[in-house]
Amino acid sequence: LCRDLRDQLNNAYDLQRLSARVATLRATPRDLDALAQTLELLPKLKAKLSGRQSNLLSMLEARLDLCPELRAEISSSLGEEPPLTTSEGGIFRDGFDARLDELRDLARGGKKWIAEYQAREIERTGITSMKVGFNKVFGYYLEVTAANRDKVPDDYIRKQTLKNQERFITPELKEYEDKVLRA
Repeated sequence: LCRDLRDQLNNAYDLQRLSARVATLRATPRDLDALAQTLELLPKLKAKLSGRQSNLLSMLEARLDLCPELRAEISSSLGEEPPLTTSEGGIFRDGFDARLDELRDLARGGKKWIAEYQAREIERTGITSMKVGFNKVFGYYLEVTAANRDKVPDDYIRKQTLKNQERFITPELKEYEDKVLRA
């Protein structure tokens, strides 16, 4: 029994240190994964302690909380390979939160959406030289050369005038920009 318990506990992380990091909001994604792995050992430990003649072991078994809700919450939310830091992203599983999934799709599919939007606007306006661009001051814009100024639809909103081109926005492009900036 002693060897079995020692083998199980060798796979456990320091719960006191992990719980302190969680309580002080300093836990990393890997700390949460370590906590999950340690909590997964609890049912096995409790089973090893069960039915023993020793009063001390019976008392330990009775006091050992399996934390089923916490185990389920952590295992259903954490990704397969949690990153070292929160800034790396990828902490939570796809499907864990619908809003998070939407923001991830925005981040992953941004270039695709821009290319599709540009193609739609070129087809709609007939301005083949039109480009979608972005800068930190003006955000997203549609750039049209001076030669094609007369083809610009009425729903385009002028954002900036340059020497040989003008930059516009549309409500759809502005809405997309807001989503991306909030993501």
